[in-house]
Amino acid sequence: TIQQLSENVSDLTKSNQEKDDYIAYQTNEANKAYYIVGSLKELKEMGIVNTSGGFIGIGKKQNTSADMDVSKFQTIDRTKVTTIAIGQRKAQVISKHPEGSYELIYDENDTKKVVYLTIKDVNAFWRFTDYLVVSSK
Repeated sequence: TIQQLSENVSDLTKSNQEKDDYIAYQTNEANKAYYIVGSLKELKEMGIVNTSGGFIGIGKKQNTSADMDVSKFQTIDRTKVTTIAIGQRKAQVISKHPEGSYELIYDENDTKKVVYLTIKDVNAFWRFTDYLVVSSK
């Protein structure tokens, strides 16, 4: 009887560990987010950004493509990363993120160079998309 109870405890312990591992895996997958930083030309060539609208080159709007190649993106944990290095001049966020949920931090010596993006409200920032696309001109 003692041996059978010991085997039952061992089986239950193993089962609990498998469940814990699965829950951790699911949590990691649910918290994944992706970002990419590059020039508008680079992002267009990769098929990540397209431009639409405008007239004779004026008023064109940059949008993310529906069929982006995720392998080109950096993967992060949205619950742990609140600062993303940009290091580009005239950088702008192309993907859809609510105003006020992030801030572009500029270089003190070069007011056109964005040093990094800081996420002020994590839940609001990632509400619409898991992808952050930043382009520079």
